[in-house]
Amino acid sequence: MNGIITVFVITLRFAWPALCLLLALTSLGLLAAAGRPFPPMRAFLYLFVPFLVIGVWAGANWANVSAWRSIVLDVLGVLSLVFAVVMPWAFRKVPRWWVLIPASIIGFLLSLAAWFVGGMAISNSWL
Repeated sequence: MNGIITVFVITLRFAWPALCLLLALTSLGLLAAAGRPFPPMRAFLYLFVPFLVIGVWAGANWANVSAWRSIVLDVLGVLSLVFAVVMPWAFRKVPRWWVLIPASIIGFLLSLAAWFVGGMAISNSWL
């Protein structure tokens, strides 16, 4: 559990602006809950999933140098890009779906930061 928390702490030490922007855009989901024409809250919350999955995988495999663990991390990183592209398309029929495009980009940047820190955590070689 310490490895997982440490990966998130190290990631958010330099990626906190992306987290703050994604949280700010997620607050638009509250407007949808209040009846305003915005995408639903779940559309924004889904964008945190790749960040969480990559961080948990990297932290759970801290200093376990093995090729397949790094390959799984790379696959998760590429899937986070696919996820960022698919999310606005999946919610294209909701009002103001275009708000999900910058949220998806910011969510991918957050996942990219976790991917970078996760690669260092798995190989246990820090810059």
